[in-house]
Amino acid sequence: MTGLLAKLFGCSFDALDAYKKTGAFEEWVSAKNKINLEMNTLVFTHLSNARAGENAQAQQFYVDAVSSLLKKHYTRRLKIYNAVKQRQLFVITCVLIAWVDTLARLLLSLSRFQYRFFLQNEVKVAETDVCIRFPMHAFSYEAGSVSHSRSFAEFLVSVEYAGLGFQHMLSVDEYERASKKHERGRPGDFVQPDVYPHEPALLVRTKQSFGKAAAEFRSVRGSFRNMIARRNLFLLQEYFSQYHVSKKYVSVFEQLEQRKVSVRRIYVMSFFDIGLLKYGSVYNDRIRVFSYSQNLFVPPATAISAALLTGVMDVTLKQAFEECETLLFSYYTHNHIGLTEHSYALNYFKSLINREFGLSLPVNLNRLKSEPANGSYESLFNIEINDTIKNIMLFDVPNESTERGIARTSVGDKAASEEIVRAFYNDIVSLAMKYNCRMLLKPKYSLSSPDFPASYTALLREVQEKAGDQFVVLDPYVALNTVGGKIDLGISFPFTSTFYTTASICKRSVFYAPTNFETAFAKGLGTKLVLGKGDLENIIQSL
Repeated sequence: MTGLLAKLFGCSFDALDAYKKTGAFEEWVSAKNKINLEMNTLVFTHLSNARAGENAQAQQFYVDAVSSLLKKHYTRRLKIYNAVKQRQLFVITCVLIAWVDTLARLLLSLSRFQYRFFLQNEVKVAETDVCIRFPMHAFSYEAGSVSHSRSFAEFLVSVEYAGLGFQHMLSVDEYERASKKHERGRPGDFVQPDVYPHEPALLVRTKQSFGKAAAEFRSVRGSFRNMIARRNLFLLQEYFSQYHVSKKYVSVFEQLEQRKVSVRRIYVMSFFDIGLLKYGSVYNDRIRVFSYSQNLFVPPATAISAALLTGVMDVTLKQAFEECETLLFSYYTHNHIGLTEHSYALNYFKSLINREFGLSLPVNLNRLKSEPANGSYESLFNIEINDTIKNIMLFDVPNESTERGIARTSVGDKAASEEIVRAFYNDIVSLAMKYNCRMLLKPKYSLSSPDFPASYTALLREVQEKAGDQFVVLDPYVALNTVGGKIDLGISFPFTSTFYTTASICKRSVFYAPTNFETAFAKGLGTKLVLGKGDLENIIQSL
């Protein structure tokens, strides 16, 4: 694996060079596609040559292990790049750091065998569903019918448990969002929703005897050897790490079953890692992955976005390799519910990989119905709609720094640069003011979050000063109800999931690619993807 890592780290150096040297957005897109194609081809060629005979779960684990190493590498590579500035030295340094980091993490994993988990809840029911690591406000719901699910709880009530009433739910590792501590509270006109009845799990971590810890270690090492035919230290460390991620949850399931409580379904969030539970565990058929986000592919992702918006999945393997990060092939695509199109797309791409490289990566091409769903909300808020002014709802993404983008993706993310986010606002605000429209912005996250760059909050202040009362910033954590009609137009930054989830409050919903950047996006999708200020003006003028 060291040889593969050296080649991938060489691509990483080239990616940083490309990010630094490309000026125009389309140049960056071309460079990104080239780097992604090279990295994906390296990974799956290596997998085909070294592990074609292993089973599906072992092959997927190998891809996940490589992705895990790349994730860690991305977070620190810019400092190394700035320090060494020479490709060969960069590669050698990164390989050495990967080895040192792997040894350190292996020691940490070994130390964690001394712990076990005890479930304190009595759970006095015959069967229960278990949800893993959902935020507290995912359980908010509004009594009565709603036209689409605005939270996990509303999805349960309207889809999963339709006609069944409340089901017992044990919530493991429930948490409060981190940005809430920076807020000063909400105005009095916000209405508090109901909370879906559920039981937070009370878990205690205790130490076990050395003998039991040693026996557990031997058992896990044995299962690793049974799964992986050709082993190395990187894979062993990743297996132990994945084991400890899932250990807590498996212990909850086992203790429930020991108490004669049947675990019916296991709900997880789509971006949360569940460790070894992913690899064909006995709980596999009970796992349901709640997906509320459709923002996996870095824009413009021309071929993939066209396929998703038309419903015709005709993407070639070369196009998929160009427009997908290697990390995306580790996205857990098993049994998604909610917004399912991205899961289906990744399964389809894996089927192309299997055919081209003679592999057997796990694939599920059952195309489940996509049910628009948001993840959560904390309050209810009514928006008054009248005919005296047209209303436009904006759903943006906050721009991110170069450093943050490079720490997250192979070639950074210039689609989320300040330049493009500013262009998005400039086009919309000028047209909204020209045609006397009210703009309602629902930000992606809390504006109190320290993670927001100062340039983003400064941009919003500029817009507020320019547009005055025509620009209203809403709380990102409210569920909106419209009174007196629907909002005339919803405009989403490509390709945020709000495009799919605003049917209940917007008459029409579009993605918008701003002027000077629109040429990089897919053509011919005018009813869904609006390209440039001229086409957007035609829409706003006709409201």
